[in-house]
Order: sequence, then structure tokens, then C-alpha cells
Amino acid sequence: MPSSAHLAYARKKGPGRPPNAWIIYRKTKLPTLPPVAPGQSRRCQAEVSRIISKMWREEPDHVKAEYERMAEEQKALHLRMNPGYKF
Repeated sequence: MPSSAHLAYARKKGPGRPPNAWIIYRKTKLPTLPPVAPGQSRRCQAEVSRIISKMWREEPDHVKAEYERMAEEQKALHLRMNPGYKF
């Protein structure tokens, strides 16, 4: 859960960027990763990204295109909710 200081900073800073295809893919695939072996510490985020990056590279073009479509939808929604947004 974000701290109140973090939330205050986020409100002051404004809306974040809309997620791109890779971010949506990563978020979708994260729960599908196999659990770490018993006795091992949890994966660091860099390791998670390496694993999911390999999965992304191996996806067929039609799957990547679907995530690109989802990203475009998110971008359009973000623009409607945040008119005049500039990165």
C-alpha cells in the first residue's frame, strides 16, 4: 500500500504515463510465473523482467499485436481522462 507521502507526491505530480504493450504483457504474465523453489528467496524484479522479456520475444506477432491494441486502448482512455496530458 502506498504511503500518504507517496500519494501526495503522485497527486502533485499529476497522472502517470499510460502503460505500453510491454508493461501490460508483463503485468498479465507475472502471475503465471512458476513459484520459486522452497528455501529460495523471491525473485528480484530484474530477474522477473528477464524471464518475461524472453517470453515476449518468443510470442508470435499476432499475440504482440493484441497487446499493442490493448496499449492503444489504454492510451486513448488516458487521453480522455487527462486532456492536454504531456509527457
